[in-house]
Amino acid sequence: VKFPLYSSVSRVTSNLMPARDCHRSAPAIVVGCLISVVVLRNFSRQCLQPSSLFSVLNVDGEKGCPKECKYAEADDPHTSPDQSSIPGEENAGGSLNGAPIDLTVLDAFVGRLNDDDLLRNHCEPYWEEMVLQKDPTLQALNNMSGSHVSLSMLADRALRLPIHKDTLVRLSVDDGRLFCHPPSRDVVSEELKVASIKTTMVRVYLNRLSEAVGYVRDELKLKLNGIHFTAHMSDCPVLWKNVDNVNVKEERCAYGTAHFFNESAPPALLFSDAASPQWNWDVPVVPYNSHNDKEENRVRKHLSKMFYDENGQFSANRFERQWRKKRSGFFFVGRKSDAARLIVACEVNAIDAELSESFYLTDAGNPIRQRNNCTSDAMKLQKSRGCSASHICRQESTGPEEWQDLLFRHKYVLDFPGLGPWSIRLRHLLLNGGLVFQQRRAFENTQFFDGPLKRYGVLIPFSEGNELVEKVRWFQEHDEVAKKAAWAAHTFAWNCLSPEGIRQFLIHLLLRLGHIGESWENAAKAERQLSGTSESDEKTAEEQHASTAGLHVDLTDKDGVKRVVDLCSKGHVD
Repeated sequence: VKFPLYSSVSRVTSNLMPARDCHRSAPAIVVGCLISVVVLRNFSRQCLQPSSLFSVLNVDGEKGCPKECKYAEADDPHTSPDQSSIPGEENAGGSLNGAPIDLTVLDAFVGRLNDDDLLRNHCEPYWEEMVLQKDPTLQALNNMSGSHVSLSMLADRALRLPIHKDTLVRLSVDDGRLFCHPPSRDVVSEELKVASIKTTMVRVYLNRLSEAVGYVRDELKLKLNGIHFTAHMSDCPVLWKNVDNVNVKEERCAYGTAHFFNESAPPALLFSDAASPQWNWDVPVVPYNSHNDKEENRVRKHLSKMFYDENGQFSANRFERQWRKKRSGFFFVGRKSDAARLIVACEVNAIDAELSESFYLTDAGNPIRQRNNCTSDAMKLQKSRGCSASHICRQESTGPEEWQDLLFRHKYVLDFPGLGPWSIRLRHLLLNGGLVFQQRRAFENTQFFDGPLKRYGVLIPFSEGNELVEKVRWFQEHDEVAKKAAWAAHTFAWNCLSPEGIRQFLIHLLLRLGHIGESWENAAKAERQLSGTSESDEKTAEEQHASTAGLHVDLTDKDGVKRVVDLCSKGHVD
């Protein structure tokens, strides 16, 4: 079989060294052969990478490559985007062996971003194909059917969980309007702990949902019906699949507030801020209230001048200039909300002090937040591991503007989880246009938006300082790869985490949930017709009394917002 690359190489080498020149003298042969070796070496670097081979050979993506990274012929303008506009597409130089990520899938993701395939209509393909279709709990719900299950039943079961009842908000959508269902008296009476829900969190979430429901009704001319779910306004997931899992036993979120289920299907329908697709039944689809807040708007305004031209179009040249200005060290400045932060800061400082220049914890001297005091632990780490305690643990706090200024100056930015297995800073790190390294605990859990970024090499996982330093040194030697992943992170966050992008996510979440509920209802009707039973016969007393009748969520009346929020979350008004 004639390999297509052979003829290309033959044409290149024959043009450089015509046959007649090889007969003139032995030196000419040697020089010509050396030139051929150089050409072949450069050719292999640029054209024998996995992405190029897939393009030339049109290899089916199912043979060792995910469906999303299936390549077509290189001359097809619809499937092989113009890579010249992507920062990082130039030859990186050197061997790509030992890459910390799968470069093939990163190239595939970058390609789909570059031709707007994933970004069209406020990232609709990204949300639908890469997030919602891949969620294991939604997949399990889609496979359930019959008269024994309904969205209303599963949403009410969430109110019976042995957790803070006042962190739960039971919601529904009917006739194109959003309703909340205050918990019934017996459910409220079970609550023994002090109320912990934040009114701001509920209000922002209800606003987002109300806007999404209204958009479907007014713009898409569709009325959502029969949608029921419960949202959990807390840092931790609570529905655990297996108490015996060693990773679950080590997870701080599982201490005291978790409930364990060994069923093969979701025991309740609960939306959370973050969850593990492997260990939790929670659906991580609640956008945290700080998305699109004034701090993020300040970041976006600054970046619009750094990366975009006067017409609001992304400029690869501007991105390149800013990339070259960034420091090649780590950036993480935060409080001691998770032990891994201080430990890894010490490990990196002991290995390479220059890398750790902007990697430290702050606010240790705040008398109001004693839990943030890292002084004692830092001294212990200094004695045992040789790092500088005064460097990794600072007494003073860092304000948001100073924090953002440091963020903009660094190529390599770190994401650590907090109390829950996620962080609110991730959106800023992605927007910044830096390469994001994510601590393993956060990497193994997902927020509503970041699952695909983990699968496609945009987020780089690490566990310990040695691993982190080893990985960043590879990227320092392959700066073009780092820049490509950083561009992908920024492009995604700029487009998909905008207010319109988050609204589009919620719209498709509600549409998918409505489809699941409708299919269950149709299956239940068919079963009832065969058995001769009625719908009321199938509801248990527990499910009938977990929540009360729906209260229309109308947030246009500013004076009534607190009343609505209190009723929705607590079942009473303070």
